[in-house]
Formats: sequence, structure tokens, C-alpha cells
Amino acid sequence: MKYNPLKKLETLGKERLSKMLNQALKLEHAAWIQYLAHAELVKGLNAEKIIERLKEIASDEAKHENKFRNLIGNYLDGEPSMGIAEMHKAKESANILEEKLKDEKARINLYKKIHKKIVENKDALPYLMSLKLWNMMSAKLFLTSKSIQRNYPFCWDSEACFCS
Repeated sequence: MKYNPLKKLETLGKERLSKMLNQALKLEHAAWIQYLAHAELVKGLNAEKIIERLKEIASDEAKHENKFRNLIGNYLDGEPSMGIAEMHKAKESANILEEKLKDEKARINLYKKIHKKIVENKDALPYLMSLKLWNMMSAKLFLTSKSIQRNYPFCWDSEACFCS
């Protein structure tokens, strides 16, 4: 059998992307659990609206998990992780929002790295796979940014915002 360097590069690219996407999957899984758990802890003024929104976001996180599993298993021929990222506890509404904002920023940073890796490996990956991955990660970056802007408007008034 003739050595094919492109095949090796394709395999390495897929393995690296699978590993990064599995990390994203673990983060999404942790976010899903945390949003649901934190929704049960919110008390006080406007609690009902905050609880409703946290549960809505949790539902979105579950959809993201499914997309990552699909990409890993069906497009990269990898094995989707059954693990979970580190969880962060908070008991008061303000702390819950602060923790969720930190988590969202961490996911954005990982998505940027994944997006960069896809761009770097686009020639080594089959066209449809790289297109599917690129489209998903571009949408993920955009939607997560918009979600932060909508859910944490105070961030946009701060120099600590992830976009700066």
C-alpha cells in the first residue's frame, strides 16, 4: 500500500478536532446541568423570569450537546465523550449570573480555538466535513456572543467583556 501523507494529515486533523469538540461537549453538558440546578436556587424579586430564562438557556445547551455529538460521531468518526467539565456552584442570583458569564466566556475561547483549527485543517479534511464544522462553529461563536449580550447586558458596559 502506498503512503499517503494527506490521509495521515486528515487522520491527525480529525483526532485533534474530535478531542477539542469533546471538550466543548463536556462544557455544554456541564452548562446544561448548571443552568437547571441554578434555576432551582433563584429566589427573590423577578425570580420567576430568571428561572424561566435559565431553563430556556439549559434547553439550548442540550441542543448544542447533540450537535457536538453528531459532529464527533458522524463527521469525524470519533467517540463522543460521556464526561462532564468542572462545575461551578453559586447560591445567590448575582453569583449565579457571574458564574454563568465566566463559563460562557470560557466556551467562547474554546470555540475560537476550534474554529481556528478547522480553518488550519480545511485542506486536509473532506470538503463537506470542513464546511459542516466551519458553519457550526461560526454559528456557535455568533450565537453564544449574542446570548451573552442578551443575557448579561452589564458585560457590554465593562472593559472585562470577552469581546474586547
